Amino acid sequence: MTITHADLAQFTGTSQWFRHALVRTVLYTDGIQFLAERANAYWLLDKIATLQLDPKIGAEPFQVWKLEVADNIGALTCNDGGKPEHGGAARLLHFEEITTPTSRSTRSRSGWKTA
Repeated sequence: MTITHADLAQFTGTSQWFRHALVRTVLYTDGIQFLAERANAYWLLDKIATLQLDPKIGAEPFQVWKLEVADNIGALTCNDGGKPEHGGAARLLHFEEITTPTSRSTRSRSGWKTA
């Protein structure tokens, strides 16, 4: 199913937190749940949740995750959103290439939280 920017724009903040099934300290928003259900992207939730076990990533309270896909190859990145104490430039926390079964492009900036 195709998800539009308008579909995701309806989510600001959250009305309900969801606990990740494998990494129980990870909570995520109803916007992330919507994305996982509609795009069949639970694999992405699992990937991001397990990466929270990396001390460099898990210690960062604000994370911006981005998945870009072209020709069935995806790039998953995480940064800290660009903090003033880092000169306003986003500090890269994670990068990896992922081979995907589809060429759909999904971008999300949303609420991950560690309990």
